[in-house]
Amino acid sequence: MNINELAEISWFHGGDDIFQEWSFPPPMKKNQNYLIRHSPVFFTANKEYALGAGKRLAVSSLKKDANILNTISNYAASEKLRVMTSKIQLMEKSLNVQHDFWHRGWLSGDVLRYAWTDVDLEHHFHKEIRRNCEEYDMSKEYGTYVFNLNLTRSLIESICKCAFDMGYDGLFGHEVDRHSVEGKTLSQPILAVFRENVISSPVWIGHNSCGELIG
Repeated sequence: MNINELAEISWFHGGDDIFQEWSFPPPMKKNQNYLIRHSPVFFTANKEYALGAGKRLAVSSLKKDANILNTISNYAASEKLRVMTSKIQLMEKSLNVQHDFWHRGWLSGDVLRYAWTDVDLEHHFHKEIRRNCEEYDMSKEYGTYVFNLNLTRSLIESICKCAFDMGYDGLFGHEVDRHSVEGKTLSQPILAVFRENVISSPVWIGHNSCGELIG
């Protein structure tokens, strides 16, 4: 898929607040200071998947002069991104940066969920979960959920920072989706945008509590 094809797609973004222009980095939701902040703005071509992120839906289009790293069709660029990402401390022991896992993972979406087999890394993660539970007065169950969420955010930030450092305006690939359809694992198309000047301003589509269009 080339830039002209990506520019013809309607890109959706779900959220709870309405605004007139995209912010980079996007604002954090209230009472979520324990979450790692994303620097890109994320979009998907699937309207229903976007609504999973909030009750309101915005649509934008990508500009044709945007320099987007297509992790699926541009093998050379994707491979360079893999090598760069593998040098980051968080990523070097992950399965995500192994050659086959990486390239297959951009189709399945699995590359955007941290995977590991290293025992020492496992022990380190358990220590971090205990520390977070104490610091933020969380239950073990919720602390584990927050840790895994931040691990995913850190992984995505690491990849996006490398793509940004390579000179790209954004990144296209797939994200694994295990929540939209019970019992099924889906692959959702996503676009991470790093700069405001390559994406059109948001156009908001209102939804009522039943999911029906109201505007």
